[in-house]
Amino acid sequence: MKIVQKTYNTLRVLSAEMIADAQIGDVRSCLACAPAMFVLFKDFYNYFGGQDHVNRDRFVLADVGLTPLYYATLHTFGIGLTVEDLQHFGTSPNAPATPNKNTQGVDATISSKGQGIPTAVGLAIASQSLASKFNAQKFNVISNYTYCFVSLSNLQ
Repeated sequence: MKIVQKTYNTLRVLSAEMIADAQIGDVRSCLACAPAMFVLFKDFYNYFGGQDHVNRDRFVLADVGLTPLYYATLHTFGIGLTVEDLQHFGTSPNAPATPNKNTQGVDATISSKGQGIPTAVGLAIASQSLASKFNAQKFNVISNYTYCFVSLSNLQ
C-alpha cells in the first residue's frame, strides 16, 4: 500500500474514532473527504505564509461535520494539535466540537448554515483588494488563496 493511501486511511480512522468517542460529526463526510483534504494540505494549502503568516492561505470550514477530519489533518501535518487533543475532541479547549477563533488554524467562526461561503468570498475579496493596493510589479506583498469546504446544505 502506498504512503498516500495509508495517510488517507489514517485520517479516516482518526476522524471516525473522534466521532465515535464524542458522538459529534459526520462519519460519511469525513470518510469521503479525507483524500481531498489531504491533497489540499499536501499540495496546495500554504499554512505557513512567510513572516507573521501574512501570506498564509485562508481556510473556511463551512461544514462543521468535517471538524474531526480537519483536526486530524492539522495533527497529521504538525499544526498545533496533539494526540491528546484529538482524544478529547469536543471537550478539549484546543479541539472544541465547533471551531472558534481561538482554535489553531481557524480564520473565521461559522455558526449557522449558509455563512461559510459568504465568509470565504469575503476573505478572498479582501485579499484581492489588499493585493491591488500593495502589490507592485514583480513584488507581491499579498499573495494568498482562500479555500472553503462546504456541504450540500450550504449550497441549498
